[in-house]
Amino acid sequence: MRTVSASLKEAMYAERTEELLLVLLTITHGELEDPLRLVLNAESIVSRGEEYLAFLFDIQLPGEDAEAVPQAQIVFNNIDRRIVSLLESTTEAPQLTIELVRWADPNTVEASWTGMTLGQVTYDIEKVSATLTYEDVSKESFPVGTFSPGWFPGMF
Repeated sequence: MRTVSASLKEAMYAERTEELLLVLLTITHGELEDPLRLVLNAESIVSRGEEYLAFLFDIQLPGEDAEAVPQAQIVFNNIDRRIVSLLESTTEAPQLTIELVRWADPNTVEASWTGMTLGQVTYDIEKVSATLTYEDVSKESFPVGTFSPGWFPGMF
């Protein structure tokens, strides 16, 4: 279970509230000079000293199922060609960070998902759709090495 601030809990349990959650998206890649910072909002905001540009996108946040690797779905309007240009020019997937902040206090991150990789990308003239996921480390062999006489003669 995710922990959130008392202010957010109060707003969530209130019958009516003026509180608004904003989705911050940070896209990083070796070919970008600076990270691309976007906020799902009608106007740009500043959070922790960084400006997040207003941008419209749809997002389905990752679930918290302990049995599965968390995934998110995202759809961008294809009005900023930087995203498609980046996807077409590289074979390395961009890394994304998703953060939720309150409009009243954008410097406090209520929830975050860091180190997600952009994958399964499709795009056309109107939109860019992608799945965000973490590397599935549950399929890695463990332990990596084998305790054999060739590698560990002192054990035998």
